[in-house]
Amino acid sequence: QHQQKPNSSQHQNSEFTESPLRFAISRVSLELFSAAAADLPSHKTFMIKKKLAKKIRQNRPIPYWIRMRTGNTIRYNAKRRHWRRTKLGF
Repeated sequence: QHQQKPNSSQHQNSEFTESPLRFAISRVSLELFSAAAADLPSHKTFMIKKKLAKKIRQNRPIPYWIRMRTGNTIRYNAKRRHWRRTKLGF
């Protein structure tokens, strides 16, 4: 009937708080996404599948150590592609 509003103590669960494992979890999800690219449908030829897998690998931010190595002159990946704005064309 009547739902009770949660207290502020109930909002302290893992999805609302910063976790030191957030980077590790996002890295694992990235690896799972890369593995999912290998399971693309069989309507695609193998060459198209290889090209799509390469584009998935290219489309990521630069590693933080590149910023350190270059003295912060390279700050972001200028060739990032958004799936809706820019199409691959094959």
